[in-house]
Amino acid sequence: MSRNPQNQLGSPWRAPGVAAGLLLVAIMVGLHLPRAFLTLPLYAGDEGAYLIRALFSAGLKADPSLYPTLPDVDNTVFFWIVRLVYALPGPGLDTLRLLGGGAYIGGLILVWRGVRPYLPEADAAGVLLLALIFPYYRFVFSALPEGWYVGLLGLIICLTARFYRPRPWLHAASLGALTAVLVLIKPHGVAVAAGFVGLVVVDAALDAQRRLLVGLGRIALFAAVFLLVGHGLQALAGHGGPKSLLFFGNGFYSTILGGADGQDAGHIGQVAFFTMGAASLLLAGVPIILGLDRLGYRWGAEAGRFQLRGQDLAFLLTLLAFGATLVMVAMFAAKISGVAVSESFRLWGRYFEFFTPLLWLTAWPYVREAEAWPDRHVLSAGVVLAGLAGLAVALKSGVALLPWDGTAVSAFFIPNSPPWPEITRFPFFALASMATLGLIVLTLVRARTLAVWQAYFAVLGILSVGLDQAWWSSIAIDRDDLVAEAKTAQRLIAPIPGPVAVFTDDPNAGASLFLAFAARPHLIMTAPGAGLDAATLAPYRTAIVEGGAKPTDPAWRLVQTGKQLRVYQRGSLDTPIR
Repeated sequence: MSRNPQNQLGSPWRAPGVAAGLLLVAIMVGLHLPRAFLTLPLYAGDEGAYLIRALFSAGLKADPSLYPTLPDVDNTVFFWIVRLVYALPGPGLDTLRLLGGGAYIGGLILVWRGVRPYLPEADAAGVLLLALIFPYYRFVFSALPEGWYVGLLGLIICLTARFYRPRPWLHAASLGALTAVLVLIKPHGVAVAAGFVGLVVVDAALDAQRRLLVGLGRIALFAAVFLLVGHGLQALAGHGGPKSLLFFGNGFYSTILGGADGQDAGHIGQVAFFTMGAASLLLAGVPIILGLDRLGYRWGAEAGRFQLRGQDLAFLLTLLAFGATLVMVAMFAAKISGVAVSESFRLWGRYFEFFTPLLWLTAWPYVREAEAWPDRHVLSAGVVLAGLAGLAVALKSGVALLPWDGTAVSAFFIPNSPPWPEITRFPFFALASMATLGLIVLTLVRARTLAVWQAYFAVLGILSVGLDQAWWSSIAIDRDDLVAEAKTAQRLIAPIPGPVAVFTDDPNAGASLFLAFAARPHLIMTAPGAGLDAATLAPYRTAIVEGGAKPTDPAWRLVQTGKQLRVYQRGSLDTPIR
């Protein structure tokens, strides 16, 4: 795979199929873009935790009882991004979502730019469009760190393709710094650090010149800069000086990973890894298998002179980081079973699906070469079929595929068993499976790979949006009522002095209300249907109740009632509200 000279036929954007690809990208973005303009976070638990920790950290530190059940996420750099965006003019939440989507798209473009010299000229535009068609947008047009994570990961992959070989020390130092930032955007950046170490080991093992000392030096420099920058950023954030060698590992995820194993934790972790592996074979197995196949062939054919090239390095870094991510998520699935059983046996596409477009981008030259080799179309079809079969086994065995957990993979939705609600009976799995079988047939008859996979990702995207819309329809009315009633309650309690508390039995509603009331009330979780006794209400003047709880003390009177919220104030009927 040598660098491709510029084709004399003109711009790659004039190649056949580009117009159709651009249309599919516009459709995918357009279907997901409205989620950037919701009044409240859609994924209230996770998005709410990030926003609350970022925007109200001072109040939470001064009074931890404000929200004692809030997850202790500590995404330092992402919090800085949130605060910066909210300091800008305009609606902070909408702007944050749009910029997150822009960062994601920018990350894909950076990867494409990194491997661009190795792409066949006729395919260059189409490969980028393939990556942009992949429907991961649900989680990047949000207040989650995913878009920013992919944006920075794209820069890391681009720098690896361009500078790993010609500027080894600059590359190691820059990646150490950038990976430290990545970890503080999202803890899964640790997997990218493991991927870099793995890349250096693989490079040293395969390199004909066996430059082991250079490899050790790369790792040492990377580790030193990684730790130095990480500790420096934590110190700037007010976390004080280093308390241990690592600058991460004190937040929610680390608490889970360091906790005791739950019942059948090992089995749960194995099921999670198998399910993610099957989904990965389905979506990205073709570039992975063909990439490894071509590298293995070249290593044998170039014995004594083999050396990984820029695009090889980008592909291997992406693949190794991807593998480390799957291991990390499987470990998390096993550990969290001891804390929250409801988190077990779920397919968390959000944590790994974004690697799919990255793998297709970095492996495309291998895929293109394989089209001319005998039997590789059979290998590709077999990989996709194996992924479909594995995913079907996992889902039929009880693994839950929830619309708020995945993107493209959620096209294979099967109605869930309790405790999950029945969202829809629409045959998503059957339609997605038919599309997959169609892709397999087209692969066997040697249809144009780029066009087939663009269409396939678009079909999965449309199906996944359909599931997302079915879920949204089931919650939209309640969300609208919550927004309207929270605004009314806010106007009601604004002039009322004294402490305020929100009581709810729903963590998602709790996070939304804490944000809606700008951290004024204490957020207290209650058992479903529990009464609010005098001792619980004693510190407060006003109580806002979501759910079925009611004050048992007659000294509290109802001053606002709605479908979602009720507002109570201490005092007799003759006591003025203000």
